[in-house]
Amino acid sequence: MNARINNEYGENEMKKKSVPPVELTTARLKLRQLKATDAPAIFSGWTYDPEVARYLTWSPHKDVDATERVLQYWLNEYRKPDCIRYGIELIENGMLIGMIDVVGYSEGNPVVGYCLSRKYWNQGYMSEAFSSFIELLFDIGHRTIFIEAVKENTGSIRIIEKHGFVFLGCKEFALSPEKPEPVTIRAYRLDKSRYRRLKKVSITERIRKLLKGYKHHLK
Repeated sequence: MNARINNEYGENEMKKKSVPPVELTTARLKLRQLKATDAPAIFSGWTYDPEVARYLTWSPHKDVDATERVLQYWLNEYRKPDCIRYGIELIENGMLIGMIDVVGYSEGNPVVGYCLSRKYWNQGYMSEAFSSFIELLFDIGHRTIFIEAVKENTGSIRIIEKHGFVFLGCKEFALSPEKPEPVTIRAYRLDKSRYRRLKKVSITERIRKLLKGYKHHLK
């Protein structure tokens, strides 16, 4: 899911940030930097697929050569100090199944985008990667994160809202020059203070349920 960048949200956030790690790991995933050899996996995984591209800024790639050109652009962007981009890889077999990155900045605040191979939808992978990515952005010093989704992209909206993002409102505009038809975009924001508060509540609730189950087991 690629976000369209706007400069209307939130306060300026231009303070120096910590350098993000080369890799992140979760229970099932490794988030790692992309490589030149990833083009075939990216093409066969998602850039060829019109269903994946439906609500994104780009159109499906006709062949792996198109993906190679875009991948080279992404790799070149790693030279920029504010580039934060990871491929999403399954730990169990090393399969590259998607990517997540900062697609731009709104007054210094990161705007997040992501996409996932259709084969792996509805299995919790994107939510798992998104949670780790959010944690990273706050850990390296950001205080606010933005993300946007086309109104009809209910799968992404569920993930966004599950992670506590606050709905800011809707706007009508074209996703990109490749897709000039206006669409309705839902904009969201998550502040670090809210994220930490919700995370604390979530941990407390999990502990409460574990204790309840333990007490029930003792009866």
